[in-house]
Amino acid sequence: MIGSTGNGDEIVIDLNDNCKIKVLDHEDNFSEEFANSSIVKFAKGLILYQDFIDLILIENGEDALIDSKFSDNQINYLKQKMIDNDQDSMNSDCFWSQEIEILILNRDENK
Repeated sequence: MIGSTGNGDEIVIDLNDNCKIKVLDHEDNFSEEFANSSIVKFAKGLILYQDFIDLILIENGEDALIDSKFSDNQINYLKQKMIDNDQDSMNSDCFWSQEIEILILNRDENK
């Protein structure tokens, strides 16, 4: 295990699958969810996500993340950067694409 998500799912390196980074869902018998093709791409994904947070805090105010205040352009920029980093990480059933969809759903519910 190299880490965990905010809801307690384990983040692991799958040594039996070309060292891909996966998230193990602790509420679903530790089912696997693809995150990134390598540790380097996962680290870059974390940096891109933090850069997005920093950007919306600067441009939209200090409560932008908590209040889900970001534009379509800002979230689309993050999506494109994630695709450029590791295209497979943005498939619909993968960790990063789901994290971004949660951000969008939270924003749309708060409108």
